Amino acid sequence: MLVCRVSATARTTSVDHREQVRLAALRDAVDDAPPPVDEEPIAEGVSVLHVQRAVAAVPGRQIPLERLVGTLVDIVGTTANNRGRSCPRHSCCGMQVAEKLTVAFCREQLVFRDQQEEDVVAVYLVLHGVMTCKVGFLPAHQNHCARNYDGLVARVVAVYSDRCTNLVKRQKFRRNFGCCAAKIVGEFMVV
Repeated sequence: MLVCRVSATARTTSVDHREQVRLAALRDAVDDAPPPVDEEPIAEGVSVLHVQRAVAAVPGRQIPLERLVGTLVDIVGTTANNRGRSCPRHSCCGMQVAEKLTVAFCREQLVFRDQQEEDVVAVYLVLHGVMTCKVGFLPAHQNHCARNYDGLVARVVAVYSDRCTNLVKRQKFRRNFGCCAAKIVGEFMVV
């Protein structure tokens, strides 16, 4: 009797994405909570729950949300202090970004490139459940799907610097005026 053994390949293997998202959510629920922050939130901040309720009313949002949960995104411009990334308390708000902190994405309109408005995804730091300072933006190539990212919450997993031993991370930091990586954890997360 001849037995044929076939090894798994990308063509012969199927992935259950819903199960993958469920397992990632379970794994993230076990992760440690972010470290306590000594600063009080800025009084003018907007509650994350308020933003999430407004975004939740958008029909047909569940499918993009399932695809985005668990993905890594870059946050660029963390060391720049223009376009709203500075406040009376900080000369550069992005300098306070650290690993395990929570950030929220918010779709905004900015005027640049031939004086035309474009959708961008601004990234705000979340302290005590309140969106406080704008710390950066998602890269420009993700602006066409800004509605999908609006209202999502992510956790910072790595902050790049010009002292990183990895050449690619160092170049990404310099080219983008600061960069960090964040993992999208969902939309209805109470922080």
